[in-house]
Amino acid sequence: MIKKKSLKSYLFYGLLIFMGYGAGHFYFPTKDTNPAEAYVAVDTTDTEEFSAEALLAYMKKLKIKYPETVLAQAILETGNFTSDIFKENHNLFGMKVAGSRPTSAIGTNRNHAQYRNWKESVVDYALFQSFIIAKLPSNNKQEYRTYIQKFYSTTSDYLVRIDRAINSNAIFGSENTQKNMITSQASMNPFDIFSTISAIPGLVTGGGIAASTLKR
Repeated sequence: MIKKKSLKSYLFYGLLIFMGYGAGHFYFPTKDTNPAEAYVAVDTTDTEEFSAEALLAYMKKLKIKYPETVLAQAILETGNFTSDIFKENHNLFGMKVAGSRPTSAIGTNRNHAQYRNWKESVVDYALFQSFIIAKLPSNNKQEYRTYIQKFYSTTSDYLVRIDRAINSNAIFGSENTQKNMITSQASMNPFDIFSTISAIPGLVTGGGIAASTLKR
């Protein structure tokens, strides 16, 4: 049950998600904003240790779509969770500080978005995904994969590398992973995301919108 003192936080986050969805169709120019002063904050009292299994479970909780593809992205972008960007920035997806959508990043380090914990990085990917899905003519896996090949990576064989990661990494074959791969097939929209995130106690503690130009 949502506590009264947290209701404003949940409503505020729902508004940010709605704006992230709408920004997929419209661009609103804004003045330069310092990312360190404008972010969607995640409860940092959660000290759950990172693991691929914990990542999948949290992705499922946020109803991130196409989790197999997204997990493979995390493996690629972090060098199987060993990169300095991941270790220093808690950045799982090679994300830059976002422009015209809500973000949970608190700043930049090594030219990449920085987060206070790994879960903030997952929240940022959820915001990115809702923004992208709002732009796609159809909500299906192939269209999403085509988009990330074209706009997410500079490598021409990004999808080939994603499929290679899926086929060669033992994490994809575990029973736990398969269980967490099961996600809602309903179309993603801001109201779906809001209802999902608002059910997670202590997720939102404050925030804003970092804005300048669109970046993943």
